[in-house]
Amino acid sequence: MTQPRSYINTEFNGVYDGNGFKLTGLTKPLFDQVAGIKLYSTVKEDVIALSENYNGNWDGIYSAEVINVTIDNPHIYTNVNNQASKGVFGYAMKQTAIYNCHVIGGVFNNLTGTTGGIVFHAPSSIIDSCSVENLTVTCGLFGGIVETMQNTTDDATLEIIYNCSASGTITTGGATYGGGINNTNTVSPTVFAPFRIINCHSSVDIITTGTSSYNIGGIVSGYGSGWRIIENCVFDGSITVANPVTDANIGGIVGTISNSNVDGKTNVTIMNCSADNSTLPDYTGDRGGNNIYSGMLVGSVNTLRAVLAGDISLSTTEALGDYGVIAQATLADANVINLSGKVAALDILGNTAIEKIDTSAALTLRVFDEDVGIGNINATGTVTIPTNMGVVGDVAAIGALTVGAINKTANETYSGVLGDTEIDYGNHGIIGNITSEGATIYRNTGTVGNIEGYI
Repeated sequence: MTQPRSYINTEFNGVYDGNGFKLTGLTKPLFDQVAGIKLYSTVKEDVIALSENYNGNWDGIYSAEVINVTIDNPHIYTNVNNQASKGVFGYAMKQTAIYNCHVIGGVFNNLTGTTGGIVFHAPSSIIDSCSVENLTVTCGLFGGIVETMQNTTDDATLEIIYNCSASGTITTGGATYGGGINNTNTVSPTVFAPFRIINCHSSVDIITTGTSSYNIGGIVSGYGSGWRIIENCVFDGSITVANPVTDANIGGIVGTISNSNVDGKTNVTIMNCSADNSTLPDYTGDRGGNNIYSGMLVGSVNTLRAVLAGDISLSTTEALGDYGVIAQATLADANVINLSGKVAALDILGNTAIEKIDTSAALTLRVFDEDVGIGNINATGTVTIPTNMGVVGDVAAIGALTVGAINKTANETYSGVLGDTEIDYGNHGIIGNITSEGATIYRNTGTVGNIEGYI
């Protein structure tokens, strides 16, 4: 006889209030499915206001609620009678407010199944003030709090993860995608308000044993088409690659950002996030032709519109990925990129405004568009600008500065997200005053200010 895959095995549609009590000894998820209805106005302006002003006001948004419950020391194992996709609290919670729910300790062995620390699937839901603490997980795809919040049809949806935290160890194998808080989600292309992750903290230690393609992020694995905002989030755990891998995107906040803007909206905004105290793989050595990108903030960026906002601090072997592209990347607030580590490679296209770049890394900067404007660059290492079509302010480099590229007699083509872009090596735009240990300039058809340290 097939055993139920959860303790509450029929769809639950009401309010489950645990009143702060603990449930112990669970060997399968608490719920199978929870489903509610919207209680808020679905007028576009009202949805936008509710999303923008959300600060923990979860009550009264959805008719279904799971609140004030702690599951202590669960021991959940996949078996032939249970579906592989699971969360400790349940398989799916749709249009549900999940508040003050916690998992403390325990083991969740889901083999290669898809796993969420709280819930596997939570489309059009709010997860607020929930935590997973010291949970040991074995699985395939994963999210420390929720694996996916995937809404593809409802423009008036609200999907928010707020004030949540996760810690413990996640060991995963195969073709793997996962994040310390959330794996990924797909949203309606015309959605009124973005999917948001706010004030979340991941200290998860992620160990991948797979040898093929994967995206792993300290907060989120990766984002394709859709509108998302990640704000005030911190990752201070670790990501360990146990075996050689052929294709990987690894980021302290997001593994990869790809695809274009949707309905004129910015694809992804990362605001005031940090992974400075995390431990990530070092891929500065020989890749042997493999596509492996490891960045303290984002592993790889390949999108028309991505925004980094606030004070973004990167301390990385390869800031934003060795071949990452930021196109249409306008930095709000402080408008400053701080780079440190071994290699900082930035390719910039589109209508981009950056106030300042401070770097202690060896910086390679390629500017492909005359609409790009970059303020001052302050570098304690070497700076290489193979091509500049835009406007760059004063450059102060304690190390050597090279503008243009030696032994490049013919134009080459860069195949980026805006299509094939012809690379005409050299300075064809404007560079301000240069101060460096030694400056070498090739192929200058543009304008360069005063130079100190010219060779």
